[in-house]
Amino acid sequence: MVADNPQGYEDTGKLSASALAIGLGYAKALSNRFSVGGQVKWVRQTLGQSLVPAAGNATASVKNEVTPLAFDFGTLFKTGVKSLAFGMSVRNFSQEIKFEEEGFQLPLLFTLGISMNVIDLLNPGGLKQSAMFSLEATHPRDHPEQLIFALDYRLQDMLSIRGGYITSNDEDGPTFGFGISQFGLQLDYAYTPFGVFENVQRVTARFAK
Repeated sequence: MVADNPQGYEDTGKLSASALAIGLGYAKALSNRFSVGGQVKWVRQTLGQSLVPAAGNATASVKNEVTPLAFDFGTLFKTGVKSLAFGMSVRNFSQEIKFEEEGFQLPLLFTLGISMNVIDLLNPGGLKQSAMFSLEATHPRDHPEQLIFALDYRLQDMLSIRGGYITSNDEDGPTFGFGISQFGLQLDYAYTPFGVFENVQRVTARFAK
């Protein structure tokens, strides 16, 4: 903090920041085509303590912490036309919160998506396979709108090959990955070019009976 000494400041210690979100959600299929769901979340963000000027030459310690409630909700509609489905969600809906004098809201996100197994259109028969294509349009509060394209081709419930692309994002490029599933064990690999952070590679292993 600013001080009347040769350095012009006083060291008030290290700043420790943290964030936590705990939620409870519920979803229900209202019919064989239409489902709805929602979640309520308790969110806490802490930006540590700071010293601010008080009356006279005194200082006061301020704990920079907010704990709002946030809400998510969404719907899923299966059209009945092959495997075509639509989905919509709203995430992080909350009241305005404030640190000292600066007010802001949580990163509200609107998402509208569509998906379909394009193999349904070809009806090739024979091999057990699927090619799930999805398209999402997102409208974040703090970022330009984005389109997210993804394709997951699955053969015999054993091998998956995936690819995707996000628009309006300077650091992202085309992504790809694959997965192998057998005897309850699933291994997944994903490759994501990430601009200044170079390439991000992820490996996931899951086991289920």
